[in-house]
Amino acid sequence: MPGGHELVTLDRDQKMVTWQAITGTLFREFAPGGINTVSAINSDGKCIIIGEKIGVWDPKTSEKLFEMTSSSKPYPGRKNLDARQAQFHPDGDTLAIAFDDCIGIYSLAKRAEVRTLSGT
Repeated sequence: MPGGHELVTLDRDQKMVTWQAITGTLFREFAPGGINTVSAINSDGKCIIIGEKIGVWDPKTSEKLFEMTSSSKPYPGRKNLDARQAQFHPDGDTLAIAFDDCIGIYSLAKRAEVRTLSGT
């Protein structure tokens, strides 16, 4: 979280948990729903949770701000996007999400995928 005082994790029970980083004290937890695989947080404190959709949340209020779609489709028989990792650019707007076969570049301001990087 901004200021480095809080840490956000996604646990095995699919709950987003906010911790006080210095003491390790649990601050807040909520269940965004669905089967989620990856989370990341930007410099403004907005959090991305990737599962069936790409959700943008405010971890301080547990409020879903909006969702984005991806051109990366789930594998047949799976419900989630199978994201492997997500990382924000220092600008706090640009997000890169690594999938099995490509990397999606997203803009929070545009609320959309702006580019797909693929080796094919």
